[in-house]
Amino acid sequence: MSNLRFPLDNFNDNEHKVIFEIFEPGSATYAGPNPSGDEFTRNGGLISTIVMHAPNAILENNSHRYRVVNARLVNAIKSIGSGNVGDILGGLGTIMENLAPDVATVGVGLKNQTGQNPVEEQFYQAPNFRTHQFSYELAASSAAETEVIHDIVDTFRASSYPVLKGGFGSEGTTRYQFPRQFKIRYVRGNKQGKVVGLGSPAKCVLTAINVNYTGAGIPVSYSSGKSAFVNLEMTFTETNLQTRDSKALNQGY
Repeated sequence: MSNLRFPLDNFNDNEHKVIFEIFEPGSATYAGPNPSGDEFTRNGGLISTIVMHAPNAILENNSHRYRVVNARLVNAIKSIGSGNVGDILGGLGTIMENLAPDVATVGVGLKNQTGQNPVEEQFYQAPNFRTHQFSYELAASSAAETEVIHDIVDTFRASSYPVLKGGFGSEGTTRYQFPRQFKIRYVRGNKQGKVVGLGSPAKCVLTAINVNYTGAGIPVSYSSGKSAFVNLEMTFTETNLQTRDSKALNQGY
């Protein structure tokens, strides 16, 4: 297991930092959060820990999927199921009117410069997977820190990719072993005290990583030739959908 930290100097007790723990993917039979609440117990082995100062930006994205429904159509469909002949005919008329407006309806609209109110509503479908974005401006103060910066970037990048795995029969190496998974924690200084108010990521995968090797605007390096100023942007996506009572949305991990 490899451990990396940046900067190399010790953090003071009031300084926020982020701990990224990187795991090999868990069993293929994993089908959701552990009932005990700790979904990380089902991961593969811990292979690396990266400790970094708090980034320049921490962005948590919560979004949801809604579908627009036509309330008039919904009521029309309900009318068809009522069994009443008049309601059925009226419902069918409403459906046809919405699917293919007749010439008269269009003509009235053009004459009066009015449009039919569609009576649309938002119909909830499901939450989207939450994402957590981190933006770092990494500046090395020594040749040793330059090496650490690039080791960190290499570790994050490699962990976002799968590896080829032997398949079955004629498949050969056409199957991927899933990329690594992440547990992300916010703590303060060397006391390992939990920091609240910065979000609480659940188990994540690294879905995007962008690296700018000329963070100072021009290439700057020590004797190794590696860039001493690197901008690093990462997007982590949670592997499970959350609900209002999820641990990640309340007390966190």
